[in-house]
Amino acid sequence: MKSIMLQYIQPKPYLHHGYLVQPETVYEFHAEIIPKKAIRIFGKFKKSNNEETFDRLFSLVDRVVYWSDNYFYVTSILSIGKKAITLENPVGRKRLRLDFYRFCHSNWNFPGIWKVGDKNSFTEQFFI
Repeated sequence: MKSIMLQYIQPKPYLHHGYLVQPETVYEFHAEIIPKKAIRIFGKFKKSNNEETFDRLFSLVDRVVYWSDNYFYVTSILSIGKKAITLENPVGRKRLRLDFYRFCHSNWNFPGIWKVGDKNSFTEQFFI
């Protein structure tokens, strides 16, 4: 099956006081997609003088992270398409679709399942 290359994946622009704004980002995301099989995300994270490169490969039913309302959730990939990735949603709806920027932003430094609980418990301290 033929792979699709996406370079310089950017966040979606939004309206702010009537003006269209393209958010600035410190990430440089690229993706190689094989629809219905796998996605490889790679790129750079730039912060001050440091540059961290990453390269991750995900296939169907792999465990991934997504965030919502200041909480991180670990779930599995249901399908990989040409425009979005569908995840199993453990809270509420049965499925969750993420665009490629949001997927890359959540999984470029996949922390592992054990660290997600630590981040959520730390976040809860501020909302109680």
